[in-house]
Amino acid sequence: MNTDRLARLRELGRRLGVMRGAVRLGGTVLAVVGLLALGLTALHANTTAAHLVSSQQRRDAQVSNDYYNCLEAEGHQLLRPDDIVFVVQRNLSDWVIITKSIGGWARLTEQRKGSTVAVVLEDEPPHARNTCQGQALVSVRRSPRGKIVMRRAQGIDVR
Repeated sequence: MNTDRLARLRELGRRLGVMRGAVRLGGTVLAVVGLLALGLTALHANTTAAHLVSSQQRRDAQVSNDYYNCLEAEGHQLLRPDDIVFVVQRNLSDWVIITKSIGGWARLTEQRKGSTVAVVLEDEPPHARNTCQGQALVSVRRSPRGKIVMRRAQGIDVR
C-alpha cells in the first residue's frame, strides 16, 4: 500500500512539474505580448504627438488664432464696456464664431429687448480690404434720437 501511495505521489509530482512548466511558458508569452503592446502604443502616441505639432498644424492654428484675434479687435472697436450685446443668429456657425470672439469679455444676452446693441457677422466681397478672412462684425444700435445706426468694424486685413 505504501508503494501504491508513493507511486501516486510521484505521478502527481510529475504532472505538477509539467503544469508548472506550462504556467511558466504561458507567463513568459503573456509578458512578451504585454511588452510588445506597450511598445507599439508608445510608438503610436509619439507619432501622433509629432503629427499634432507639425508645421502644417502650427500654420493652421496660427491662421485660426489670427482670425479670432481680428474679430475680437473688431468687437472692441464696436462695443462699449456697458453694452449688453444681442448676437444676431443667421445660423449656428455665425453665433459660435461671434461668441468665441467676444464672449469672453462682452456681456451677451439672448433677449433682443434687453440689449443695447446687436452684432452680426457679415460676409464681405472677396477683394474687400480690412476684413477678417472675408468677414467683418457689424453693430446695430439705436441712437439717442431713435435712429438706427449700423457700423462696420475696420479689421486688420487677415486673409
